[in-house]
Amino acid sequence: MRTSILCLCWSVLLPACSSSGPRDPVIHDPPPVVCEAPAGPVDVSAPDHVVGDGTPGSCTEGALREAATHGGVIVFDCGAAPVVIPVRQTVVFTADAVVDGGGLVTLDGGGAARIFLLDANYNVTTPTLTVQRLAFRGGAAPRTGDDTADGGGAIYRDGGSLVAIDCDFVDNHAPATGQDLAGGAIYAFGGGSTTLVGCRFEDNSASDGGAVGSLNGEIGRASCRERV
Repeated sequence: MRTSILCLCWSVLLPACSSSGPRDPVIHDPPPVVCEAPAGPVDVSAPDHVVGDGTPGSCTEGALREAATHGGVIVFDCGAAPVVIPVRQTVVFTADAVVDGGGLVTLDGGGAARIFLLDANYNVTTPTLTVQRLAFRGGAAPRTGDDTADGGGAIYRDGGSLVAIDCDFVDNHAPATGQDLAGGAIYAFGGGSTTLVGCRFEDNSASDGGAVGSLNGEIGRASCRERV
């Protein structure tokens, strides 16, 4: 079944708003600014890690995975044209991290792999993973038999907190059946909060919450576009 956003419990929706001020180019046209956003893009002018050396071929899953193990601010240098990076094994984050695609990077799970996992602890609100100006496409959540672990084709947040700003989530999927199985694109499980600002969700699906699912965590949605 396809639907938009399901917050299973203890969820709070924020008023519609979007990030303000000048924007770098993004993959989609952000929704109009109607009020102050709960979060704005992080300054990435002094990154801790750069994925790529200026050529598309240098921007690989392996290079991204290596940067993710250290956390910090991660940017891409793949050239001036848009680039698609195949991700065939989930990239795991265990520390505070900011991943900025500059409006040029698409991470593609190829219908075979979940793209990002924030691996924290159900009972904690940190670390925080921030993704901005990125596109997530073709992510596929696993089928393990544990409904609460099988959502989130693009991003699964297990504890900690997640912020997504000006991102596209397209054609990400989780299994179609399961009582607590939710979030074709994003599943937020326990821990802290999930904040979505100026994002677009299109053609994502799951048993519940085709775009986003949240269980026992706060979720805020600001000027996000959904098409299912």
